[in-house]
Amino acid sequence: MGAAASSVSGSPPPRTATFTLDGVGKVYPGVVAVSDVTLSGYPGEVLAICGANGAGKSTLTKLLAGQERPTSGRVIVAGYDGEITTPSAALDAGVLLMHQEPVIVDTFSVQENVWLTGLSAAGRRRPWQLVGGRDRADRTRAALGVVGMREVDLGMPAGRLGPGPRQMVALSRSQVNEHRVLLLDETTASTTEEHFKDVEALVRKEREAGATVVFVSHRMPEVFALADRIAVMRNGSLVDVVDTADTTPEEIMTLMIGEAVMALEPPEPVAGADVPTLLEVRDVSSGSASGISFSVREGEIVGVYGLVGSGRSSLARSISGHQRRDTGTVRVRGHEVNPHSPRAALRQGIAYLSEDRRREGFVKDFDNATNLTLSTLGAFSTGGVMHTRRERR
Repeated sequence: MGAAASSVSGSPPPRTATFTLDGVGKVYPGVVAVSDVTLSGYPGEVLAICGANGAGKSTLTKLLAGQERPTSGRVIVAGYDGEITTPSAALDAGVLLMHQEPVIVDTFSVQENVWLTGLSAAGRRRPWQLVGGRDRADRTRAALGVVGMREVDLGMPAGRLGPGPRQMVALSRSQVNEHRVLLLDETTASTTEEHFKDVEALVRKEREAGATVVFVSHRMPEVFALADRIAVMRNGSLVDVVDTADTTPEEIMTLMIGEAVMALEPPEPVAGADVPTLLEVRDVSSGSASGISFSVREGEIVGVYGLVGSGRSSLARSISGHQRRDTGTVRVRGHEVNPHSPRAALRQGIAYLSEDRRREGFVKDFDNATNLTLSTLGAFSTGGVMHTRRERR
């Protein structure tokens, strides 16, 4: 009778979850990072996790990946009887985490980095030695091809790669490590639109293979391009889980911040001959940038767009004293400048924010206060001696 009723109703059989977070919480001293979250992911599904900074998104993925132990609740992965309390346990259960900042060993080759995740499982042997000869190179090339990097030199030190390609090498590990759950924690933060196409292809391949993909991102277009469902976090709590087809970016943003999002009027464009030119670049060539000319007026924002290798970074670095300029002139308020160092560029009113924040944007061993004043040490020192009270103030 039960079978007949099921046939009449036409309801599909219940799905078996690949993983379940059962009342999971995480408390640090004085901070509740995650509070009583119950959430499941299913085979062949892309589950997005959205939330503002500090909402608990990354902590949630770290709990699922065994990088943090839950203060309360359980992390359950189907088919695995043990507790997910260590990264190795998560890997054994088939959970693979890709970080926002790619884990890359600069002195290892590209090929060695592709096989890096298997290092602990390989014992004393390096994981890339477990697969030999042409088969090793073919498998590496196939893995990199999934993320658009088939033509990269496998023997090149990974330290020579830019931020986007570094992330792509890290993502290629998903093709040489068995898994059922793939966690992408803000992995598109350092990639270009060009590389997002490769991430999109990877996610669709994972979905077709029956894996569960957890996609953590702030970028609404990416979320709506990839996700089947969206879980929204706010202040460590799970606010709602909605089907992507049944919601809008505006509704998700409202759930994230707890109030309706008001549309902002776009700024008026800078126009008129009376607006002075602030920056003038004429026929600048440097690195892969060749013969670039443009000007920027006061109060104006000019975007520079291009694919990887088109010369965007070379242009910016040549203007800001990070890279030698081969040809051309740069004028600031009508005066020609040719800074030979970032410090000289700062003195001439030109600041530069690197695309590679981790390696060039700050010193990780310094505290926040020291990092904030790194570019203006002269204002807080006399004869090389720092006035720390003035710096703190």
